[in-house]
Amino acid sequence: MPANTGTKIFADKETNNWFKAFIALNVTKEGLTNFVENTMKKVHAALGTCSSYEKAIISLHRFSGPSWKNTKRHDWKSNWWEIAKCFLPPQGYANVSSVQESDFNAVINIILNCTDFKNYLSSSWLSPPPPDPLCPLEKVRQIGRDVRHSANCKTTDAELQDYFQALTMLLADPVCLAHDTSANIALSRLTDLQNDRLPLTEFGNLIQEFKQAIKRVKDAAEEDFSEKAKQSLEEGLKKIKEALKDGEQEIRNKIQQADNEITEKMNKATSQIEEMKHDSVQTIYDRTEYCTRLIEQKIGDETKKAEQTITSQIDTLTKSSVKLIEDHTRDRMERRIQQKIADKAGEDFERRVEDLRCRLVDHYRETVSYVPLSFLNPSLDKHVQDVYVSPKLHRIKIENDGRRTKQEQIFSYKDCFNRGDDDNDTYDDEIVVVIMTMVVLKVMVMRRNTLFLHRISILKMDLDSVT
Repeated sequence: MPANTGTKIFADKETNNWFKAFIALNVTKEGLTNFVENTMKKVHAALGTCSSYEKAIISLHRFSGPSWKNTKRHDWKSNWWEIAKCFLPPQGYANVSSVQESDFNAVINIILNCTDFKNYLSSSWLSPPPPDPLCPLEKVRQIGRDVRHSANCKTTDAELQDYFQALTMLLADPVCLAHDTSANIALSRLTDLQNDRLPLTEFGNLIQEFKQAIKRVKDAAEEDFSEKAKQSLEEGLKKIKEALKDGEQEIRNKIQQADNEITEKMNKATSQIEEMKHDSVQTIYDRTEYCTRLIEQKIGDETKKAEQTITSQIDTLTKSSVKLIEDHTRDRMERRIQQKIADKAGEDFERRVEDLRCRLVDHYRETVSYVPLSFLNPSLDKHVQDVYVSPKLHRIKIENDGRRTKQEQIFSYKDCFNRGDDDNDTYDDEIVVVIMTMVVLKVMVMRRNTLFLHRISILKMDLDSVT
């Protein structure tokens, strides 16, 4: 029997169905293990604040009848599994030390009996509430009972279909289990098991795991499992071992047969290769000679054509380059000539401007730098610097009471604005401009008045001389 026969171990179909049903229960139990552990850890953490564990456990039990025989009270505070064992069937689980070592019956009873699981399952699973036979979760528990209590170890196709549908719906519950990795893996294995895609080796491992689970819950198994079921399990394991052994032998035979066929074909291929080798070498030599002549001829033709093309392109490029160089040289010469003309014109303009400035200065010195002393005698005109008298300016200090005190004389504009403090010799630019403007205006007015009075006195002298 090949190793990929799958779940078809027995000749009788209904016996095979029964085998698949109890394997499906074990797969479902593995998928629910992580869900039960996480939920019961939350329950255990909440009980840590209670003054009485016993009362809290009774209040959480759906039927208020915890299984005290299975649990160790002194471990309640430190071990969540000992709390979970209070929700198991009354007997058979005292020596089971973890949820992984338990069976489907234990896991489904914890989910049914502990009311806290209602927060992590869809409400439809507990409607109507247990122990109503129509309760979906009660129906799942009943699947385990029917499989374990089967007198003839047979399951019909319709029953098996219902079993797979109920177990699949539970593992795919959208509240929590749909997001649980273990549940998703179990759901995939259930699908393979239902469609006979499960390898025989894995099927045998699942049976062995289920058998070990039965031993761990020996007391409960002795009550629940019929002798017929135990014999069927042993017979199934024996047939699987025989099938695996036959499969291994068949595989070895196939491998040997394949090796022989490969060797024979390799020898035949080697002979054919040797026969073809000589002909191939001669053919290659002939083709090489022909290709060499063809290539040499092609190279000669292409070389001549390339030489003609290159010569033509060189002539064209030479003419174009000469014309381009001539045009470029002409443009550069024209630009340089224009630049020289422009530079010469600029130099002439600057020289003429400087000459005009000098002549204007000489003109002003000759025509407007003298003050007439007599309108009747122009020869008496004097230079402005000879008749200009600088005003006498003194620094005035204004006291806090408003008194003004004349201080040293000022001989330059700088002294007008210097505070006399070398460390703080700063001015406000706007104030300086305003004061300088006022001083200049005052000086101009004084100068104008002086010249006016001077001219009046000269005019009076001229009139006196005439009279």
